[in-house]
This record gives sequence, C-alpha cells and structure tokens, in this order.
Amino acid sequence: MCDSEKVNQTFTIDNKKYQVSSLLKGEVPDFAHQSEFHHAVYGLIKEWYSESPTITIKSSGSMGRSKDMKVGKEQILRSIDYTRDFFALKPGKKALLCLPLPYIAGTMMVIRSLVIGMNLFILVPGGRPLNNTFCGKMDFASLTALQVYNSIKEEFDKKALATIKNLIIVGGGISKEIGMVLRDFPNSIYSTYGMAETVSHIAMRRVSGPEVSERYIPFADVTVSLAEDDTLIINAPRVAEGLLHSNDVGVVFDDGSFQIIGRKDNTINSGGIKIHIETVESLLKSVISGNFAISSVSDEKFGEVLVLVSEQNIDIAAVNEVLPAYYRPKKVIYLEKIPMTETDKIRRSELKQLLGTVSHSVEI
Repeated sequence: MCDSEKVNQTFTIDNKKYQVSSLLKGEVPDFAHQSEFHHAVYGLIKEWYSESPTITIKSSGSMGRSKDMKVGKEQILRSIDYTRDFFALKPGKKALLCLPLPYIAGTMMVIRSLVIGMNLFILVPGGRPLNNTFCGKMDFASLTALQVYNSIKEEFDKKALATIKNLIIVGGGISKEIGMVLRDFPNSIYSTYGMAETVSHIAMRRVSGPEVSERYIPFADVTVSLAEDDTLIINAPRVAEGLLHSNDVGVVFDDGSFQIIGRKDNTINSGGIKIHIETVESLLKSVISGNFAISSVSDEKFGEVLVLVSEQNIDIAAVNEVLPAYYRPKKVIYLEKIPMTETDKIRRSELKQLLGTVSHSVEI
C-alpha cells in the first residue's frame, strides 16, 4: 500500500475513528495509553501500515520456546479473504480482541479488523474475557478453548458468549464436555484448524446448531492428505507455497473432511501401545475441572508410562471410570502450577523436565 492510499484511510477502535495518516506522522492514539496490551495493539497497527512487506509473529511455544516468524502481508490478506467470505464480515461490524499478541490468532483479529473496516473492541487477555467488562454484542470474536471453558462455567459469561454472532475457537481442539454445552447455543460457533505457517485457519468444524460435526471442513481451495505416519499434509496454495507437513495425526475422509487424533510428538509408546495425549485429556475433562495434563515418565518394563499431572486433588475412581484400561495413568503427580503458554497451551517439554524434580505423587 503506497503512502497516497494511506492518507485518507481510517480505522476504528472502541467506536472511535483514527486517521492512518496521523499514525504515520508519529501521533499516539489515546487508546494506546489504556494498558500495556492496548499499546501492543497500537504497535501492531503501526507495523501493519509500515512500508515493510512482512510483520513479525510468535509461534505458540507449546513444544518448546516460542520463536519469531516473519509473515508476508500479501499472505495475510489472502488469509483474511477466507474468513471474510466464510462469515460475510462487513465494514462497521463489531469484532472482539481478547487474545495475546504477537501470536497469530490475536494478530489476525487486529489486522482483519483493519482490512475489513470492522469496529475493534479491545479487552486485556485473561481467563474470563467475557466477565463484567464485556462490551456488548459482537459480530465476530476469537477465544481459546480455555477461555470458552471458563465462560460456560459462569452464568454472566455464558450469556455473553451466546451473544457473539460468529465465534471461532482457536489454539487446539475442544473437549466433549464443552462441545455438549455449545451445541445448543443459538449463535454460530466453530472450532478452527490451522497453524502459523498457514496464517491462521484453513478449515472449520461447526460445534453449535443443527450442523454440528466431528469433522473439519477445509476451505474451497484447500486439500489435506496423510503421510505414511498418518500426519496431515496440507495443500493451501492461497496462503502457503508448496505442501506443509504437520505434526498432527489425523484421519482424512473421502469427501476431503478430516479429524485430528493428536500430535505426533504427543504420542506415548507404552509397552508397544501408542497413546495420544490429547485423546486421554479429552476424556478426563468430564471428571477434572481444574488444570491438569497427561505426560509420561520412563519405566523399566514398559519403556514409558502415562502419568496424570494436576494442580488439585484427583478423584482416582472417577478417572479410572472414564478411561479404558490401557489409557489409565500409573500415577498422579501434583504440581503447584502446570507450565502454560500465553495462548493457553501446555508447555509439554517444560512439563516433562519438571516431572523429574517432584516428590509428591500417588500411585494408581
């Protein structure tokens, strides 16, 4: 975008219009002073309207340290087309930002609003973004699965969640417990699939209303296939060059839809039986309300065995009732705090390191 095109452009934050030309002259908009997060949004907006052909985002860091990635602005614009067309987003509609920056999900919420001309409302990210600070009915919002889980547990938040016309859930799959609650919601709610390399989502799975599905449906020009190890290969020519090999183990159906079983690097081989961590965690969410995780420790007999890591007391009988015998952890390890990323994902590698230092555990 050349300077002449920027002169008359505006963007809207919390119902107030701002001139792009003033931003480029170095003027700091008043919203930027409200919090550190608001100032980070201001920094991202400046970066988007700068002459640089790229912006910088961070990977989630769930399997290690997060890293900086350069993403082309043209690539971002093509990704925005997917979302704008799918939800029929229009200028002036209300969008809600309550995800951290500079991770891809939060970054895309900001830039979509700028490009489409939506009215962006900013809430400092937290576990309960829809509490009493919620700013009214939204046309489009993006929340993590943990934020949604916290919201459906509180009556005020739950009602606010139902007022969001189009809601996407990012950062990983949702549990069956959450899915059962959301399927009766009156609004349009989707679980998304994508990665930083595809610049946000390339497939959607409906989780509310009569069109609820267990399968992700790729966008029109996106195809998925399986590698020899059953991990997904993604062909999304609009947003990524060449084939992308993911670490997600899945199932692809004849109609092109797919399901995610878990991550290849989250697979535990215990006595020759391969167990996907996410599958076990999904089953346990119906009987454990607080933070927990499934991990593994080395074992002389089985090579490695499952362990349940928790921040609170566990009802072992309830755990054993919902899990098949070969999914049952051999012990419960208690931690004061399970390491999490800013985008509400478990830091798996850091957790594994912590397991070697704890002394409080219970054999099952």
